[in-house]
Amino acid sequence: MAQELKHGNNDERSLGELFSDLSEGTSALVRQEMTLAKAEIGELGVLFGKLARESTELLHQEVTLVKAELSQKVAQAGKSAGMIVAGGLLAYAGLLALLAGVVILLAGILPWWLSAVVVGVVVIAAGGLLVRSGLEGLKPDALAPRQSLETLKEDATWAKDQMS
Repeated sequence: MAQELKHGNNDERSLGELFSDLSEGTSALVRQEMTLAKAEIGELGVLFGKLARESTELLHQEVTLVKAELSQKVAQAGKSAGMIVAGGLLAYAGLLALLAGVVILLAGILPWWLSAVVVGVVVIAAGGLLVRSGLEGLKPDALAPRQSLETLKEDATWAKDQMS
């Protein structure tokens, strides 16, 4: 029995030592987990910072693209406006030629007025074609920054996919 008590004391002591070791191990494990959690939070902060920087950079690039595309569209609008002016001037010259033909008609010399009418009709037709071409270039669809709009749609879709 004395030996059982002695053996029992050893078991109790072993249990105490086990509890002590377990407590120390648990504390070390908790400290390790906390260190890992802090590192993960730090990494998450870095990731959010990187996301903010890259989002800002992407926005700046998109604005630059829109500016470039709008500059191109303004140049196209200027060219179309020039065609409208040229067409208007040619139509005006045609009107002057027709008026000259009327004057010649009234003067009583037929071949002159007939040639003036033919020239006037041709010049007016050419002016009308230039005006129509210029107006086609100024339609809203021709001036829309399509490439930038498409890129913005793609970016929005990508961002939604990343958040999911």
